[in-house]
Amino acid sequence: MGQLMFAEMPLRDVMTGTSNLWDICAQFKDKIIKKPPHQRDLVWSQIQKGLWVERLRSNVPPVGSIVTYQLTEGSNRDVYLNDGFQRISTTLEYLYQPDVYGDIPEIAAAVVRKCAMPIQHRHYRTVTEALKDFQGLNLGTHLLPFDYCRGFLTYIPNYDQLEPILDKLHSIIPQSQGRVLMKSGRTNSQERTKNFLRHDYALFYRFISKRIDRPSYRVATGSVAAMLKQGNIIEMALADILTTMPLAEVEETLQMFEAHVKRETSTIENIWFAELGHSLSDTGINLTLFRWILECSIVRRHNQIGMRIWEEFVRGVLYESHGRSQVVHVQSHRAITFSLGNMTHLKSICEIMKSTFHDELCEKRKRPSGREYREGYDASHILPFAVFGDGPIIGEPASRNRSRGAKPIQEQLCHTHIEMLELRAAQ
Repeated sequence: MGQLMFAEMPLRDVMTGTSNLWDICAQFKDKIIKKPPHQRDLVWSQIQKGLWVERLRSNVPPVGSIVTYQLTEGSNRDVYLNDGFQRISTTLEYLYQPDVYGDIPEIAAAVVRKCAMPIQHRHYRTVTEALKDFQGLNLGTHLLPFDYCRGFLTYIPNYDQLEPILDKLHSIIPQSQGRVLMKSGRTNSQERTKNFLRHDYALFYRFISKRIDRPSYRVATGSVAAMLKQGNIIEMALADILTTMPLAEVEETLQMFEAHVKRETSTIENIWFAELGHSLSDTGINLTLFRWILECSIVRRHNQIGMRIWEEFVRGVLYESHGRSQVVHVQSHRAITFSLGNMTHLKSICEIMKSTFHDELCEKRKRPSGREYREGYDASHILPFAVFGDGPIIGEPASRNRSRGAKPIQEQLCHTHIEMLELRAAQ
């Protein structure tokens, strides 16, 4: 491959050089350079592809470099591509479909052959190191959270066995949603589609972990930077539990999850059409609202809330929202918007509807702290009970506990939790 021959490279951290783009593409096509599991799919728009081809056709060298890597631990010495997949894939498309870009094969080949690309080859001890570098390389680009975080799942030790299960997970809700969904809720937006894929993970994690609390996983974050700031990365939490659970148990739980989604869809369908009087030809409900109700249904299941209270809650949500993604309370002039993975507004929504669902959840989660504290001390939840439900408790002066209100004891604890997850993922 030009001046860089992978097999002959000494095991240094970084090797740099220049290679012909034609050779790079040929080696990628022949799988001498391979696509790693954490690499995202081809996501460039036709406009982005066209701009790349225009840059190749100009006499100005392309910006950036191609980054490849090999592992130093284990027997696998294959060469993988860590940065440049969009550019290489688009170049191959240009070579094999030049008419799309207004050229003929001979011209496309000449354009690519004359282009020299900087190439940087790195060595990592583990795939986790390669994943972190991939994430670092792409922080400056419009990399969606789904693409950034998928590596936490793809590097689970038995991912090859888990992959079909996770693929099936992504088909469960689309198979049910058509029974209640409004047509305008179906979108081909790449960002929205990937947010829904992340929400599949959030729903399945809530189900498989059997957690009775309700932490928020704001999976619809529009940028990687915002996701890192908010913490609670759902892919890390799901990977953590899938790593320790037997495969047969995961498969069985997925079947139970699928049955649960079908049952709850039937409940929503019956209330929306039969009880609230919407005709079959009428518009359905918003997709985000549908998924948000499913999320609440999993919390209801784990807390064993009665069906009478649950159905009254669903009826109230559908009635007050008119099937849209927002509840507007006219008297208080409040508007609450539903968002994927976010249950922080559940109490306010129940207050608007005069539903006892939130109160029942809180009552179910109350439990003795298990220890006595000195006079003047309270048993304080590290994360606010009103938002996150029951969780770790520590003793602290009562005045401090009551003056803080519904705020975490220490903001830093949230960041520490994320760092612990990252450490576990690296191990």
